[in-house]
Amino acid sequence: MRTISTALLTGAGFLSDPTLWRDFSPARFGPAIVPFLVALVGTTIAVLPARWLAFRLGAVAQPGERRIHSRPTARLGGLAMYLGFGLSAALFSTNAATLGLLLSAAMITTLMVFDDLGGVRPIFKLVFQVAASLLAIVVFGVSIHFIGLPGGHQLILIPTVAIPLTLIWFVGLQNTINLIDGVDGLAAGVVAIVAATLLLAAINRGASDIVILAGALIGACIGFLFFN
Repeated sequence: MRTISTALLTGAGFLSDPTLWRDFSPARFGPAIVPFLVALVGTTIAVLPARWLAFRLGAVAQPGERRIHSRPTARLGGLAMYLGFGLSAALFSTNAATLGLLLSAAMITTLMVFDDLGGVRPIFKLVFQVAASLLAIVVFGVSIHFIGLPGGHQLILIPTVAIPLTLIWFVGLQNTINLIDGVDGLAAGVVAIVAATLLLAAINRGASDIVILAGALIGACIGFLFFN
């Protein structure tokens, strides 16, 4: 596993530290650039049809309660983001497990569309989230396999621990993003920041496929934020 120097972490000689330019040189961002652009353009194109469809079907968020916008706002933005991200991930990802993520995300996107249209009871939403998450975890092997410990050590997780832990993580993240989606641009902005952090971590670890997916996710978020 690659490491970042103490000087870089503490901010001492930030720009002069050679590991900054070695570990995060422009060339190492290369695998993320085209997926980023494809997701950006794809989401930007998809937003306007999604907005039209939302008003057509009545999937509109009215001002009030926890929503602070001053006029009716179209929902279904997540549908446009999924289309942009999904297109980019399908085109450029080299990891077979990405199919599981896309299928799971498609299920969640479908759930959110129905929720935007007329609301879905919390218990049904939770069951759907669990089923979608288990599809990626059990069928495609998308799981937390270990936990990093200080000193470069790893705590390897057996399947009976890894599967429930990953399930809690997946469902928890889904609901976290859903709950903060009450202010224009907040959810997409938070996801973009998290994706950028994952991008840097993946570059540091040499995880090229995560670099691709993170780039695509950032592009989808920015493409949506143009209109939000």
